[in-house]
Amino acid sequence: MIKKENLIFIEKAVRYPKVVEIVERIGNTIWHKIPDLTSFEHTCFVEIGKELEKGDVKSIEGLASYIVNRTAARHVNRSRYESPTIFSAMSSDIKNEGEDIEYEPEDVLANVEKEVLMKEMTDLLAQGDHRKKVIFGQWLNGASNYAEIARLLAQTLGGKEDTHRKAINRFRKECREIVESYLEAV
Repeated sequence: MIKKENLIFIEKAVRYPKVVEIVERIGNTIWHKIPDLTSFEHTCFVEIGKELEKGDVKSIEGLASYIVNRTAARHVNRSRYESPTIFSAMSSDIKNEGEDIEYEPEDVLANVEKEVLMKEMTDLLAQGDHRKKVIFGQWLNGASNYAEIARLLAQTLGGKEDTHRKAINRFRKECREIVESYLEAV
């Protein structure tokens, strides 16, 4: 939110096209070093407007250059912004026994696709059965001990562990048949 009194100073500063040009030119040289370019521009226009309000300005262009350069230096020095590092620059800096290390950025979209496919596969195999969804989810998380899965089902859904263990075995056979029939079709 811009203060009303600052709007008056900003309005005075932007009346002069040369002032706007100087602020934009310096802003284009430091935009990657500061987190918020608009804060820099706001400060420049307010400071220039305040000086113009005082009067006694011999050169508007000289005044603007002085204030903009001073403000740019202050913003860059006070900034905690770290510019992004390029992967190729990192690999050339770090060596592993004389060989370059290559960095592969994580493919976020591939992870989303994987999650969607796993959810669709779970829904397809579970066919709306909550117990089957839990079983399949446990399998996806690496649980292979049917006794532990059965214990979890008994605790969350109720019933006897032995009944759940039998259901797990039946579900495993169903999944195996579905996968085998799919592989035969392909």
